[in-house]
Amino acid sequence: MSGARLGVSLLAGIVLAGVVSFASWFLLADHPSRGPSEIHLVIAAGTSDAIRRGERGSPVPGNLELVENDVLAVTNDDAVTHRIGDLSVPPGDTVRMKLGRTSSGSLLCTFHPSGTLALAVQGSTGVTVALWPTLILGVPFGIVIAVVTAVTSRLGDEQPLVA
Repeated sequence: MSGARLGVSLLAGIVLAGVVSFASWFLLADHPSRGPSEIHLVIAAGTSDAIRRGERGSPVPGNLELVENDVLAVTNDDAVTHRIGDLSVPPGDTVRMKLGRTSSGSLLCTFHPSGTLALAVQGSTGVTVALWPTLILGVPFGIVIAVVTAVTSRLGDEQPLVA
């Protein structure tokens, strides 16, 4: 088998693996609908008083679905210090928390009537995720294509046994 034919076969294998990898990534992956950004939550003035009175309504949702590498910025317009997770947010201040990895759970949240905030962080599933399977599967696919091409071309070159 010539070097050019082997090179074409390897390239065909990589292209085939790429098409399969990218198609499966596109069709099956749970893609975040957006890239990372800064998400703002504002603790309204009077929030602590409303919670103390037992009011159940809150302008802050009880759960947040965010994307890996989002920054959660919490601004406290209330008169008292509030907490979210391990962070304290003094009155008139803004605290930022970078969400670094895929996770889900609840955080202590003194500005929500339930006392907790459910947080789900979706992982990043960029198109580069499909690159590794393309490279890992492409070369073996190319070798198989090269072998099949070599065998079928040799079978086509055989002379008939009966003249």
